Amino acid sequence: MPLHRDARIADPDGFYEELIGSQRGLSDEQAALMNAKLVLAQ
Repeated sequence: MPLHRDARIADPDGFYEELIGSQRGLSDEQAALMNAKLVLAQ
């Protein structure tokens, strides 16, 4: 699978804000599991 180096997110700041917001209210364990799923997703 080739590495994509071009920007593929239309609004990176908005994406980051949503990503951070999605972990509010989660326990440390839940947040770590979410991060692991994001990293391992293709």
